[in-house]
Amino acid sequence: MGFDGITARATYYDLESRLLGARVDKIHMPSPEEVLLHMRSLGKPCCLLLNINTANCRVQITENKAENPKTPLNFCMVLRKYIGGGRLVDIRTRPYDRVFIFDFETTTEMGDKVIRSLAAEIMGKHSNIVLVSEGGTCIDAIKHVDSSVNTYREILPMRKYEMAPEQNKLNPEEMDVSKITLDGTTALRNVLINTFMGISPLMADEIAFRAELDPKATTLSEDELNRLDGVLRALSKQLVDKSFTPCMIRGETTSRVVVEYSAITLTQYGDKVQNTTDLRSAVDAYYKDKDIRDRLGSVRGGCARQVRQAIARCNNKIKIQETAISQAADMDLLKLNGDLITSSMYLIKGGESEVMLPNYYGAFGEDGMPEMVKVKLDPQMSPQKNAQNYYKKYNKAKRTMATASQQLANSEAELEYLEQTLYMLDQCESMNDVLTIREELVEEGYIRNKRKVPAKKNPKQANAPQLVTFMGYEILVGRNSLANNYLTLHLASSNDMWFHAKNMPGSHVVVRKQQGEIPDEVMIKAAEIAAYYSKGSDSGKVSVDYTKIKYVKKAKSGRPGMVNYDNYYTVVVTPQLVSEPRS
Repeated sequence: MGFDGITARATYYDLESRLLGARVDKIHMPSPEEVLLHMRSLGKPCCLLLNINTANCRVQITENKAENPKTPLNFCMVLRKYIGGGRLVDIRTRPYDRVFIFDFETTTEMGDKVIRSLAAEIMGKHSNIVLVSEGGTCIDAIKHVDSSVNTYREILPMRKYEMAPEQNKLNPEEMDVSKITLDGTTALRNVLINTFMGISPLMADEIAFRAELDPKATTLSEDELNRLDGVLRALSKQLVDKSFTPCMIRGETTSRVVVEYSAITLTQYGDKVQNTTDLRSAVDAYYKDKDIRDRLGSVRGGCARQVRQAIARCNNKIKIQETAISQAADMDLLKLNGDLITSSMYLIKGGESEVMLPNYYGAFGEDGMPEMVKVKLDPQMSPQKNAQNYYKKYNKAKRTMATASQQLANSEAELEYLEQTLYMLDQCESMNDVLTIREELVEEGYIRNKRKVPAKKNPKQANAPQLVTFMGYEILVGRNSLANNYLTLHLASSNDMWFHAKNMPGSHVVVRKQQGEIPDEVMIKAAEIAAYYSKGSDSGKVSVDYTKIKYVKKAKSGRPGMVNYDNYYTVVVTPQLVSEPRS
């Protein structure tokens, strides 16, 4: 959702109760857009985070740790000079506004006590952090804004600091339906956002959901207005009473990462909502997972780009090899022409560009005579040389056919491996999964490793499959090519059952054999899991092949996870999981 006005208000109350009177111990800047004030209040340490990155801007107390640069940034040194060791005496903000001003009591070089302020302006791409003197003059800021950027409000050293102008919206603590006007063209969502402070698009959708309304509606009936009024008044009372109900929303993937957070319970998400005791833990969890998602997306995107380039090269090779095979397909005709010249050399006088020769190697006509075949000749060559020339072309075409056929088989196996790897990259849910595939691509020569190659991990740990239990049976799932390879060719026993989506990239799934036959319910469930972890997971039905491990062999291509199998059966199932896999 991002840091909206309601979240800012809840954060203000939290900061006021936790930080007033706290003293600044250390100041760090892990990045050019992030300030960490390590403070101590009543003997307890806490960390105030100010972040003005457009995608992550916020103010909060955090427990997440960040790595600091070896050389402090200039603005960090300025903060250490002017507010280091200072005591926080006041926190100022307009209700439901996202500008926080922290007043610190510090001591000058002459020993005089002064108040210096740190303004954190959380305003999307216009966010900024400004250090202000007691007289209201800007000492420094992370972003310098001159008149060419903003004629109304410059932010430069030695200039008067002016707060960002108010938004001229209504206080959400006084919400009711009489305050809004639906004009028949503007959607309800936008009306709520434009009328009341602190209402984000997500909160506007939540209000509409609670009132059982369409957030895109431009007009409402009297009954709908009454429902909306009830929801607005209830939310206003909740804000007045400061009875915030922070929550976080977990995604649907197996890793269950936090994809949203809010200071007010988001009922629109149903059972995905997880309530928390305090807002800061939800915010911490969200941005911790977001940081992982962002880094994961960056590394995964780089790997996927390399794999797609390799797939394009592979497809080009396949086209060239198919063309070479097509051109060599007439090699038998070349040999036949050489044989015809050799067998009927007495009919060739020399100097001809073509000649009709009897084909003793083909079908004979009704008169018992062989069919006559036109054979082209080089008039500059003797009949013997022409025959030798045809045999040379035949031998060359034969070698081309053999080489190109083998290369084509290798290219098709490589393409299958690359498509499998690309699918596995798309399914990665943790940085460890992505790095495992990256290491695999480095070993296969698709990525040049510019970093120092780490020591080899224990394959039992690095490629451990995920485990699902069903009716007391262990169902193992490989989540990348190396894990598939380890599971199928090393970990599984010969009588375990093996499952894989038919003719498409996907995970190897193995059911551990126990006493007696594996129940049909377990077999079907394993097939459903194999379908779920395949490229056809979004399809209504997927064909899944299954057989015993002893009938699964490593493919001749030697690529990780590539196998051949026989003695198999096929079942058509709907992709689904039994429960969340666990490692």
